[in-house]
Amino acid sequence: MPPLTLYSPALLDHARAPRHVGPLAAGASHTRVHNPLCGDRVDLWLDPTDPAALRIAHHTRGCAVCVAAASLLCGAVHGQGAASAARVAALDDLLVAVDGPSFETTPWEPLAAVRAVPTRSECVRLPFQALRALLSA
Repeated sequence: MPPLTLYSPALLDHARAPRHVGPLAAGASHTRVHNPLCGDRVDLWLDPTDPAALRIAHHTRGCAVCVAAASLLCGAVHGQGAASAARVAALDDLLVAVDGPSFETTPWEPLAAVRAVPTRSECVRLPFQALRALLSA
């Protein structure tokens, strides 16, 4: 197995060309979360018009890890139902847990590399915090 690197090609791809960039049309729920320590900021929009196929978008200003996390999160939630979105929202603790499950060969693999650099775990968590806030609103 090759050595784990924080800035994998997949993470950099999402950071350079994030998917599901918003905002969504008027009427979509919106939240903004901000980490004042590093300056990362995530705006997340969720259109609950069709609870069986949610539309989601983000605008993220921050480091490559945070932008990639928001892009991957939106890709996992877009078109899914509310229950699936709630399961995704709960993944952040597992993604950054040093002894967490392997995410090798899953779409989350680029984010699991953050385990090697625990100081960057908040960069991954910020988009997930935004999603939880939208789902609980």
